[in-house]
Amino acid sequence: MIFPVRLLLAIALIGLPSAGALAEESAPDAAGKRIAFGSIDTDQDGRISLEEFKAGAMERVERQFKWMDSNGDQYIDRPELEAVVEQIHKRRGVPGAAE
Repeated sequence: MIFPVRLLLAIALIGLPSAGALAEESAPDAAGKRIAFGSIDTDQDGRISLEEFKAGAMERVERQFKWMDSNGDQYIDRPELEAVVEQIHKRRGVPGAAE
């Protein structure tokens, strides 16, 4: 699967769990929700395999895509992407972001 560069940029700005966040039992994600280690460690063996990590990342990418696709047409168009980037800038206090 190949993602457009701008979509990857938006996902990077939103943020996937950092290595430090994964190491903690429960840590906040970019939206302030809690990410529990156990929700990624699906076989509950106390460690996260590459397959578990990829599955968790794909679920998050799908949720982010649905959030970015504000009209639900299964595509992210330029206005939707620009709205996401603007919202991220506003959250982070980037000068020039819409109030």
